[in-house]
Amino acid sequence: MAKLFIHATNVHQGGGRSLLEALLRVLPKTGEVFVSLDTRMPIPEGIGGNVQIQRVQASIVQRFLAEKWLAQQVTPEDTVLCFGNLPPLFKLKGRTSVLVHNRYLIDDASLHAFPLKVQLRLALERWWLSSKLTHAAEFIVQTSTMQKLMEAKTQGKIPVRLLPFLATRHGYARRGTLVNSQK
Repeated sequence: MAKLFIHATNVHQGGGRSLLEALLRVLPKTGEVFVSLDTRMPIPEGIGGNVQIQRVQASIVQRFLAEKWLAQQVTPEDTVLCFGNLPPLFKLKGRTSVLVHNRYLIDDASLHAFPLKVQLRLALERWWLSSKLTHAAEFIVQTSTMQKLMEAKTQGKIPVRLLPFLATRHGYARRGTLVNSQK
């Protein structure tokens, strides 16, 4: 029987967290569902008993082990949603969709305004995304601007689906400010 895998090991704040919380609340109540979550990501109440959650610490070693586990578990019948901007590190046997919501990973914008640690992380994630594009069957974005940028990144070789969804009509909090979602 086909399984659903949600791989969100690097999501725990901001818009990604809001979207992930909404997704976790509406997971199917039947079938096998496996969710890999960052230990800092809270688990919403009401998740079905069919959902198995694997907690992953925010370290390079633990995330690598989570990637390896995912590659070992996924079969050709399975569906994988990578929820944190990055395709899987290893090519998976199942159908893999990647939600990309961080423009800094697909745009050529300068990173110099960021602290050095953030610059290094974003540079590594840019490399990861570019070098593992073919590990995705499709990319999912929320805006037409992101769709154009992602289509340019994939050179039209991998489908980019535009799915403009929002977790809440009130927006999300970013460092003490409310970002209005109705713009």
